[in-house]
Amino acid sequence: MTYEVSAAGELVVHADYTFVYPLVRADLRHEIVPGLAEAARIAVRRQMTFTARGGKLVLGDYASEVANHDCSAPKDGVLHPLFAEGRWKAGRAAKGAQVAMADLYDEKRVLPSGPGHCVTPTGT
Repeated sequence: MTYEVSAAGELVVHADYTFVYPLVRADLRHEIVPGLAEAARIAVRRQMTFTARGGKLVLGDYASEVANHDCSAPKDGVLHPLFAEGRWKAGRAAKGAQVAMADLYDEKRVLPSGPGHCVTPTGT
């Protein structure tokens, strides 16, 4: 998170955060290693700019990216993780853009403008 003062004298805050959610299936039936439930992780990155104006924070630019999420899932506000079988199918269907897993954490990479850009990681 960084901040600066604009030419108009307003405080401008730039935020760039990556949230990683470890998830397991609700039924816990699928095991990759015997005795251990399969886990998947979803990485959500958000870049946003706020301006302090009139005593309030006003949202300016906003971009977000979701990785290891089923890009074909309904846009219902719920994360739909890709477990092993889903990753294999997603790699073949490639509906979303593909990105190297290490690139997900590259803070220098600028996200496409807008919310919910979906990517399929090339590794886990």
